Amino acid sequence: MNTMKLRELHLWMNSELAIACQASLNKFAFLLSLEGALEGKDGLSEDERFDDDTYELQDKLYNIYLPMMKEVDSQSKALSELSANAHIIPLSLLEDLNVLISYKEDSQNITDSPFTPYDIDKESFKESICEFYIRLLSVLRVNAWLEDIEMGIQEYGINPYVVPEEDDGSGVNILDGIYDLSLAEMKAEVDKHLLIRDSDTDQQQEDKASLKALTLALEKYEGK
Repeated sequence: MNTMKLRELHLWMNSELAIACQASLNKFAFLLSLEGALEGKDGLSEDERFDDDTYELQDKLYNIYLPMMKEVDSQSKALSELSANAHIIPLSLLEDLNVLISYKEDSQNITDSPFTPYDIDKESFKESICEFYIRLLSVLRVNAWLEDIEMGIQEYGINPYVVPEEDDGSGVNILDGIYDLSLAEMKAEVDKHLLIRDSDTDQQQEDKASLKALTLALEKYEGK
């Protein structure tokens, strides 16, 4: 494979990971805004819980949180402060979100990124593919957890998802075991996450389609 193709694929991996990380952080902002809008409404009818005031407040909060998630970095306390105020974010999920922030920062520093387009050879390309799947699967698992909480508080209310005060982050972490998976196992799990669902927004469908196109391209050139 020629150097230009390797460069193209590395840049593609780097940009798609940055997009995926930001999408999960945006999802986190949406979850926080939804929790804020539904606060105190457990026990009410569905029409009362999701009335015009709820949607208006949720939209207002989302427009506050979203810019914060676009600017948040590994040195910021915003993530932990927002999580503490929400009461529905376990410490292990907060730790995982910080992992995603570190991935996003890596993508923004192209010289030091694992997917740098410089000094690439066949062996480093294979290593990059493995690292790409580790990171992508991490992002997709975190995003799935956020979606589970989002759907849960819509269906059952906030109280069942309030994190106990004694939570110390020592429970099972959704990212546990990723490094123990083979590349084939990671690919299979990623494929499941990338299946398009009827409930996906247009943006989610586009993101999944773009990631799927990338995984197919990597599969094509991996053995060359």
